[in-house]
Formats: sequence, C-alpha cells, structure tokens
Amino acid sequence: MLVALDSKKTALLPEEGSLRAIAHEAEEGALYYQLSLRFLAYQPAVSRLFDILADECRERVRSLAHTAERMQLVERATLKANAQVLAATPACSHFFVTDEAMASRLIREAQQRAEQSLACYRFWFGLNAVTAWQPLLKEIVEQKRAECRLIAESVPGNLPTLSPILSERCIA
Repeated sequence: MLVALDSKKTALLPEEGSLRAIAHEAEEGALYYQLSLRFLAYQPAVSRLFDILADECRERVRSLAHTAERMQLVERATLKANAQVLAATPACSHFFVTDEAMASRLIREAQQRAEQSLACYRFWFGLNAVTAWQPLLKEIVEQKRAECRLIAESVPGNLPTLSPILSERCIA
C-alpha cells in the first residue's frame, strides 16, 4: 500500500510506533477497568466513568490496530499476541476504595496518567509524517483532553458517596 507523506513533517510513525500506541492504549484501558471495579461500592458514578473510559480505550486500540493493519505495518497475529499480554489486570495491595483519601489518591494518579497520555499523543501527532495517521491521532488528542477534564471533575468532594449504612454493607 502506498503511504502519502506530509512534507511539513520529518518523521514516520513506524511499526514500533504503532505498536507502542496500541500497547499504551491497551494498558490504560486495563487500568481504567481496574479503577471502575475499585470504585464500584464507594462511588458508583466514578466507577461508571472509569468503565466508560476503559471502553473508549478499547475503541482506540481497535482504531489504531485497524489503521496499522490497513497500512500493512502490523499483522493481526502480532496484534493478538500483544493484546493477550496486556490483558492481565495489574495487581494492587488493597483493592476496593474505602475512604475519601484513597479515592482522592487514586483519582489524582489517574489524572496524572491521563495527562501523560495526552502528552504522548501530542508528541506522536507532532512527530507523525504519515497522512493516514493524522486524523486518527488528532481525534485521540481531543479525546484525551476530554478524558483529563472528566477525571479532574470526578474528585470525591464533587460527587456524593454512599450512605453510611449502604457503605458498611458493601464493605462487609
């Protein structure tokens, strides 16, 4: 397949770059999914937000993989092998969120990761010289901006927690 190059850019997003973007997104999706489970009993609204963000990561993985496949940068077998490696959910010491301090810490960490992810995609968009990648990377940068804003707005003080009675039932 012929690849059109943008003459204003000086570098390509090669095979390893596309694999890096796919792996990055898959890892973020796994972390968001884990956060959705951790917040389930403490703040269902935050849990749902992280579940939606995990779904969006999975969609971006599909879009990135489809584009890479279409450009013949990556074979489907390679993508499947990488997906299986990244499917494992990271371990943590205390799984469920039990108080506001823990919730705040986890959301701050998620916000920092989201901001780092936005910075990565901005860098990749600036580095990209393959016109077929430009619309997708631009869309992902916009999605990452929205993701950062949503996470910032989900700080525990901004959402009601469960009633003490219901909270005790969920933790017990």
